[in-house]
Amino acid sequence: MCQNDLQTIKKRIALARKEAGHTQGEMAKLLGISQPAYSYYESGDKPLPVAKINKIAQILDQSISCFMEESYVSGEKEKVLENISNQFEKMNGYLERIVEILEKHYS
Repeated sequence: MCQNDLQTIKKRIALARKEAGHTQGEMAKLLGISQPAYSYYESGDKPLPVAKINKIAQILDQSISCFMEESYVSGEKEKVLENISNQFEKMNGYLERIVEILEKHYS
């Protein structure tokens, strides 16, 4: 995940927390962590653990996707689909080569 996406997620988590009327201290208690640790989740430079993002989303009654940029989510889907397509193309090339070899061998 690039830095801009991480910061966007953290900003959206902070916004959702504030809109829900929770303090960082309340969120920390609900997550079973210290308030400084929770504060770091909203302001630190390291990625958030996915399990914590899930729990934060549950506490705030949000889906994880609402914390992510739409362009990031769709961009990841496009990358996955492109990778799958490339793998199928490679497999097709290998199969064509196998057919050529078998045709030569059995001709």
